[in-house]
Amino acid sequence: MWWLIAAGRPLPYIQSRIGHEKITKTVDTYGHLLPDAQKGDADAVTAAMAGVLPTVEPSDAIGAPRQLSPA
Repeated sequence: MWWLIAAGRPLPYIQSRIGHEKITKTVDTYGHLLPDAQKGDADAVTAAMAGVLPTVEPSDAIGAPRQLSPA
């Protein structure tokens, strides 16, 4: 079934195809074949949020030193 994972088929589809009663069995058995899944998820969230979240300049980052403007 690795070829289904490599083709990007959803695990619930693979679960049904294999006949596993629970998705946890499928994930436990084949989950190691998805090393880039978290990066793919992060990329998808980044793409979905593009233009929604404000851009943060490095100087505005938490803990970064800030220059105070003269009063």
